[in-house]
Amino acid sequence: MLQIFLATLVGGCVFMLLPPFKPQVFKIILAFTGSYLFALTVLHLLPDLFKASTDRHSIGLFILAGFFLQIILGAFSEGIEHGHLHEGHHHKLLASPLRVFISLYIHALLDGVVVNNATMSCSCHMHHHHAHAAHAPIYGLLMGGIMLHKFCDAFALVSVLNQAFRSKKAVFLYLLGFSLASPLGFWLSDAGHSKFFSPQVYVILSAIAVGNLLQVSTTIFFEACPDHKIDWKRFISMVLGVLAVVMMEFLHL
Repeated sequence: MLQIFLATLVGGCVFMLLPPFKPQVFKIILAFTGSYLFALTVLHLLPDLFKASTDRHSIGLFILAGFFLQIILGAFSEGIEHGHLHEGHHHKLLASPLRVFISLYIHALLDGVVVNNATMSCSCHMHHHHAHAAHAPIYGLLMGGIMLHKFCDAFALVSVLNQAFRSKKAVFLYLLGFSLASPLGFWLSDAGHSKFFSPQVYVILSAIAVGNLLQVSTTIFFEACPDHKIDWKRFISMVLGVLAVVMMEFLHL
């Protein structure tokens, strides 16, 4: 999880130390990230999740719960994780930067749960996963996507906090706390599975987290073509995101 922590921290520091990206560049990066996560969810996370459960219909309900939970979180964050930061929503966000921070923090915690659960391939019997998790193909695929996603989230969060606080130290402390969110979610999920949760509860948590990720990725995916008009730069970025997962998943590149 050190990679995700550093990617989040770097994403925020980029905004603090370097000139801001042009909105179009940010949206192209976001389109690639969203399509990458969407393809990864469809091709790997969902099949593994349903394979791990004996009650597939109930798992579907928890995926839906995670999906709608993220809709609620997105309402509080004004959708900055979807790229809405550059669409004139600054004035609303500045009224409550803490609300935005909390919303993104919960989302980042669930990302940590996704990483832990997917690393274990959502299996109730992988009690020795630490011995071989790093060698599982899903690990590299998921880590790459989540790192890009956290980079964009941190970039967007700091852009909001930078307008709300004059103190760079305060902004950095918020960023540091946010950078720890996904590692914390990973640790809580891992510790809970080892000490507190039954295997079925663990799969349920995975379903909620995957539903959360599905909502974020599909929103980014579809908002890349607003008003049903294709932005070819973003569309190509989306295709490349999907192809990256397909090649690594099926060709083991």
